[in-house]
Amino acid sequence: MLAAQMRALAAAAPELNPAGRAAGLHSVLELAATMLRLEFGNHSAESEVVEDGMLIAAQALICRLFATRDLSPEQIAGRLGCSRAQLYRVFARNGLTVAGYLREVRLQRSRTALAAAGPRDSVGDIAFRCGFENPIHFARLFRQRFGVTPGAFKSGDRPANVD
Repeated sequence: MLAAQMRALAAAAPELNPAGRAAGLHSVLELAATMLRLEFGNHSAESEVVEDGMLIAAQALICRLFATRDLSPEQIAGRLGCSRAQLYRVFARNGLTVAGYLREVRLQRSRTALAAAGPRDSVGDIAFRCGFENPIHFARLFRQRFGVTPGAFKSGDRPANVD
């Protein structure tokens, strides 16, 4: 039953708006939680399934919208159909923050873009395309994270093993 609902949601997802996808995901998670509750009688398992699903959905949304410079936790929560406090709790339960996860996605995407950049691609333009509003702030974050400036990285000066 759960697999059938997941397949139906996956098939319908391209035609759904964000609110419809969020509602569909929520219904799948509710069904999974209900099945767990019936099987094990454990309400904490239900809560964990819903929270895990919310975290996965939030991470996927961030990965899709990372270039939106004004992307906020409120917008993410709204698209997922949950409160900002719920969103913060789900990330915190997994040792993460919403802002930290968004920053890491943006930094990883900018690193990939810098590695593939041509001579006409400026560091500032790449930062802007990856959701950073301020190139100086981006350069500082990039250097803190990867141990090299974005310009040096773009030029080929790359540390051997930076994840």
